[in-house]
Amino acid sequence: PDTTQQQPGQQKPDPGAQGEAAVPAQPGNLAKSLSEAKPPTVRFPPEPKGPEPRETGPIKEGTVLNKGVPGLVIVESTMPGYLAGGGTGLIATPDGYVITNYHVVQGSSGITVQDTHTKKRYEATLVGHNALKDIAVLKLNNASNLRTIATRYDEKVTLGMRVTVIGNGGAKGVLQQLYGRITDLSVNISTRAQGSVPGGSLKNLLATSADVVQGYSGGAMMNRDGRVVGMTVAASEGPNARMVYGYAIPINTVIDETQRILDGNGGDGTVI
Repeated sequence: PDTTQQQPGQQKPDPGAQGEAAVPAQPGNLAKSLSEAKPPTVRFPPEPKGPEPRETGPIKEGTVLNKGVPGLVIVESTMPGYLAGGGTGLIATPDGYVITNYHVVQGSSGITVQDTHTKKRYEATLVGHNALKDIAVLKLNNASNLRTIATRYDEKVTLGMRVTVIGNGGAKGVLQQLYGRITDLSVNISTRAQGSVPGGSLKNLLATSADVVQGYSGGAMMNRDGRVVGMTVAASEGPNARMVYGYAIPINTVIDETQRILDGNGGDGTVI
């Protein structure tokens, strides 16, 4: 089964745990280091002339990125005796701290991560998480000199802005790239239970018209500059493209919670 949380479908508007271990935390200014990181080059389609056509037809699959993207990883989690699911993650530090959604690794007995840029694989340990925000931090074993994501704290996001969503679409073990526009700057959703992951609610998310499906969880929502503006966390369901939304946790929330975990500060939903 996949790991992208789902919420009931809705019509698109027209565009306009377990397994924690005591891993030493690394205090520091994560926001500053990620602001200084080199963003990857990402491709965007040209802006249309005049109004964009309404989104109709089947759900679109993403473009396969066989060469990967610097700063993004594939996350595979296992439960005792079987593969639990696949998701995506964001490299936060060169020595192997990775951010993903908690539901991607919740209850897992083992975690394997592949750097999509170098193709190297690592065993990983869950360092800390916040289930209410659906954010988890992993530590890759024996990792060094990794290329991180690039972002800026308070990166500007506006309604109608074009973004790309990149992740392990369909949990197929390879990155895929989607395009869409920001349709909401602060939306609250309910998620349904899936396997060992209970349902719940997520607040203050970014919404996009990109056809996000299972496996994109923990992946990147990027702007034209290749800077991450959000981490994909959920998708709505529906029979066609007009019914499917993607949802992302704003990057400020991701950075703040990750910094808290790296600093070893538990409480208020954060578990170290």
